[in-house]
Amino acid sequence: MADPAEHNNESELLDERAELLARPPVHEPLASEFLELLTFRSGKDQLAIETRYVREVLKNVDVTPLPGRNGPLVGVTNLRGEVLAVMTISPLLSATAVEPSPHDDLENGRWVIVLGLEHAQFGITVTKVTEVVGVPNSEILDPSRQTKISDSQLVRGVTDDARIILDGQAVLDDSRLVIDEHEN
Repeated sequence: MADPAEHNNESELLDERAELLARPPVHEPLASEFLELLTFRSGKDQLAIETRYVREVLKNVDVTPLPGRNGPLVGVTNLRGEVLAVMTISPLLSATAVEPSPHDDLENGRWVIVLGLEHAQFGITVTKVTEVVGVPNSEILDPSRQTKISDSQLVRGVTDDARIILDGQAVLDDSRLVIDEHEN
């Protein structure tokens, strides 16, 4: 005869398996349901931009200031024999942001994120590059919920940890960040 205790263990095991099989399947998110973001700090702002707009990240970059220039242009740097304009975007995002000087001793050296789609268009100077993360589209909040941003045209959204996600295409297309080579 079968042991009654053994029968209970089998019954419990079958019940557990039935419960597991009855659960709805776990939806594995598709790659299209995520944004792959490069996260960084610019001053006190926690920012991010889609990696598809990032050509490369440079650390400890020498930036040569240009006399007589104002606005977001910090200066230029040499990128493999090509002159690359280096900008700061903090003043475009916040009315209270302070533009860094080209000679500021930024934490961990000077970081420049080179932006562009098919080629390097310009670089933006940042305080620190932190990591690349995947954020589900469903977790990106409406940028209007972030009240300290003065120019929401450059913002795609905000994460639940208050990281501002820049709209990469809007940043590349912003006329304040375009250098006219024919300008005197």
